[in-house]
Amino acid sequence: MQPGSTAKLPVLVAACEAGKKPDSRVLDLPIAGEWPSNGQLGYRGETTLKEAFASSRNAAAVRLTKELGVRKIADVSRRLGIDPGSDPDLTFPLGSFSTSVLRMSRGGALISGTGVAWSLL
Repeated sequence: MQPGSTAKLPVLVAACEAGKKPDSRVLDLPIAGEWPSNGQLGYRGETTLKEAFASSRNAAAVRLTKELGVRKIADVSRRLGIDPGSDPDLTFPLGSFSTSVLRMSRGGALISGTGVAWSLL
């Protein structure tokens, strides 16, 4: 299965580990041309991480992945039991890899209640 927006979970954990807070700012605009697209949501420009993750904004997640580093996001993914594949790239937080519902659920369960990620919803 394609994980869709649940693939943003490792980005959120990595952001927390890097000291980001819910009110930290991220730019929600395309990086190249119209990529990545937020679909019908459109772009917000500068927004908070809380808003970016609560509304699953692709452009913000990719920008944050670029800032923190794909390798860091892949390392967090592996710690959560989510295999990012042998060559993860900036499309990883968009769900460009194949996984199972069980693996994604396990990743969420590992951080639930640990204080590693803030409550966004």
